[in-house]
Amino acid sequence: MSSEGTVSKKEVHGKEYEARIELLCMFKDTNGKFGYKDENNKVVIPGQWEDAGFFSEGVAPVKDSSGKYGFIDHTGRVVISCRWKNAISFFEDYAPVMDSNDKWGFIDKTGKVVIPCQWEGVGYFSEGLTWVMDSDGKFGYIDKAGNVVIPCQWKDAGWFNEGLASVKDYNNEWGYIDKVGKMIIPCQWEYAGDFHEGLADVKEINGEFGYVDKTGKAVSQYRMEPVWYGQVGLVKVFPRNHVKVMNTE
Repeated sequence: MSSEGTVSKKEVHGKEYEARIELLCMFKDTNGKFGYKDENNKVVIPGQWEDAGFFSEGVAPVKDSSGKYGFIDHTGRVVISCRWKNAISFFEDYAPVMDSNDKWGFIDKTGKVVIPCQWEGVGYFSEGLTWVMDSDGKFGYIDKAGNVVIPCQWKDAGWFNEGLASVKDYNNEWGYIDKVGKMIIPCQWEYAGDFHEGLADVKEINGEFGYVDKTGKAVSQYRMEPVWYGQVGLVKVFPRNHVKVMNTE
């Protein structure tokens, strides 16, 4: 059972939910139901849900007994009715949802569909853009109006942070593009994480990890273990800070 629901094997891409988010932490009771506790380990929302995700922007996705997802607030009140086949936490006021046809789109905090469910996979919005996966399994980016701003052409893709996003080409190498899709750092790594304070963690083809700056220049000695950013709010993150949502059936 993952913190994001039953999405796919690739659902969590380098993110461990080891700590509390917005001071509420999911728990599973003796009946296998999910609820939430506060920072003092006190139950504030009793176990009653078949599945649950983390709180973000005041709400959390939950799955009811009929197998549908909706959203609750910090008191446990349902604020967006359970009607979706899957749903993921809000970022930048939008949440990914899956419809009955296994297509992904986005809703706002009123539950209104703001981007129609038409994609095989989607990410979170970050800096106004999110990656999407089309029916051919290729990745591109859309804006919050649902417009494709970077055509689907990549084998894989990550979040935008500090104006750059990591993308994977069909040689299975990662590099970085800007918000208009221009290649800023050529694809050359086995893995490339998000930029934070001007640095990103990468993995060389030989398996060594280290940091690079926004020109692609190595700025730290490489080493043979993953790089940790430490704490982002109350969430431990390594080495790649983004969540993937896609169909695998």
